[in-house]
Amino acid sequence: MKSKDCTEPASLFIHYRLQPGAEHQKEFPVGTTLTYCCGQGYTNENDTWNATCLQKEDESLYWVIGQHDCKPVSCGHPGHVLNGRLSGSEFVFPRSVVYECNRGYWLKGKSILYCQLDAQWNAPKPECHIVQCGTLENITNGFVNLSGTPFGSKAEFSCNHGFKLVGNSTRTCGADGRWTDEPPHCEGEHFAPGSCSGSLKKSIKILRFSCQDKVVFCIRGRKYA
Repeated sequence: MKSKDCTEPASLFIHYRLQPGAEHQKEFPVGTTLTYCCGQGYTNENDTWNATCLQKEDESLYWVIGQHDCKPVSCGHPGHVLNGRLSGSEFVFPRSVVYECNRGYWLKGKSILYCQLDAQWNAPKPECHIVQCGTLENITNGFVNLSGTPFGSKAEFSCNHGFKLVGNSTRTCGADGRWTDEPPHCEGEHFAPGSCSGSLKKSIKILRFSCQDKVVFCIRGRKYA
């Protein structure tokens, strides 16, 4: 009478059988010893362990399996980033972590890192760089004073003498890399010199009156002489 065979012991996918030529065999005669190791991405205190098919007095079959505990390999802490944050607390295969930058900073590198089966992260940790808004040109008949161009910087606008500012005098570098508000502009201020009989001719800087042949100039201090 043919003896019964042992059906291969159930195991998780993390186990590999090291039996050349019998990879697809599922039943084994009594006395067979199989050698196993952990699957890729997992590790055990011992590299391999054995499983032996035995038979009891009542002819029932069972396996004697060596001690083993396959655990995922660790990639170690991937590191914190300055001006950013790390989400994820498991640093083992096949887990992942996510990096994000604080407001006003942009991420250079990969935002998601994966712990690989070789116990290495798939990429180096990223970096968080401050957002830059770029420089601003002086406005016509005025100028701009910049404290800098990074996120949070201020731009103060002023007009030349004889002109007044229309719009916001301050713009701020935003988290999106753009300056807030529209640029202001400078408008010329107008002063009434009075009037007299006769015709009036205007030029940009000189007002000519026909009365008594006087020439009236607009001078500093916004007065006419």
